[in-house]
Amino acid sequence: MLVYRGVLKRASHHSRRLSGNVVYKRSSKTLDKFQLDKGYDQRDALKKQKRTPDEPGNPTKGFAALTRNEVLRLASVLKRCGQTKALADGKLVHAHIRRCRYDRNTFLGNWLVQMYGDCGRMADARAVFDALPTHNLYSWTVLIKGYVKNGCGREALDCFEGMQISGIQPDCVHFTCALDACASLGALDKGQKIHAAIIGSGYEERLIVGTALVNMYGKCGNILEARSVFR
Repeated sequence: MLVYRGVLKRASHHSRRLSGNVVYKRSSKTLDKFQLDKGYDQRDALKKQKRTPDEPGNPTKGFAALTRNEVLRLASVLKRCGQTKALADGKLVHAHIRRCRYDRNTFLGNWLVQMYGDCGRMADARAVFDALPTHNLYSWTVLIKGYVKNGCGREALDCFEGMQISGIQPDCVHFTCALDACASLGALDKGQKIHAAIIGSGYEERLIVGTALVNMYGKCGNILEARSVFR
């Protein structure tokens, strides 16, 4: 087991940096319960965002930059916090990121958005998203998925449109989330428009998209169209 020690500890005191390492005064328990199995390859974090975490944060004088491994470990701890719905610990990690002046780092910001979404705190997720200087494909993905997961269909559709306005084209995951949002709202007209966009983008044959289409038409009361898509 790879235990993430020496980087995060519960602390009510301020952190300081010595020789490039994060040092905290002892207080309460550590985050050692988030033991990271070596099976959780740090490359998984990179693969999800299709980028490296080397993007600089927003360090100010007196704060040395986090190393690549520290950034990856922070991302993996955030992922575990979301999986276990450990909101209090997730906030602790967020506070640490702010103290290191990396709260404007898109890579870590995306994982914060996902963590808050997994914990049902979409207001916090949106606040992190809005504070990021740039948004990539993964930024929009985790925000839209978070809204859908938490039953905020209208907000999910607003983000779906906002993503396209920003110049990022949706893929099958975004289309699926948008269809799920339409299904939750009973928004048949919007769902039909998204269906047309799916056909134009060539994603209609994807299984997850087809399933979402059947679900959307079924929940919106258009059984004939649902059967047509199913066939």
